[in-house]
Amino acid sequence: MNRIYVYLLGSVLAVSAAAAHGAEPSVARLATDASAPLTLTSAKQIVDQSLRDNGERQFRAGRAEFDGQGNVLVEIVSFQGLPYRHVLVDGHTHQLLAAKARTVKAG
Repeated sequence: MNRIYVYLLGSVLAVSAAAAHGAEPSVARLATDASAPLTLTSAKQIVDQSLRDNGERQFRAGRAEFDGQGNVLVEIVSFQGLPYRHVLVDGHTHQLLAAKARTVKAG
């Protein structure tokens, strides 16, 4: 009788370990509080979350800087570090405002 319990417990542990290993890791969602002041780090996290939500996993948030109105301009770069475009995060609502594509000059 004890042998059955050991086999049953072993199979439950093996199945749960296999399920945990095969499952996609859960991504912690960034809870942005619009009343909290926007920081460079939180703006980059907002952009990274937006990129993940849109399936753009080959890009990440790069350099970020404040503009004169409390907004944050975040550079989106490839994983190799090449600049792709810039997005603006609103300082009051913590939402993405605009995306500006990188223009390449011929010549």
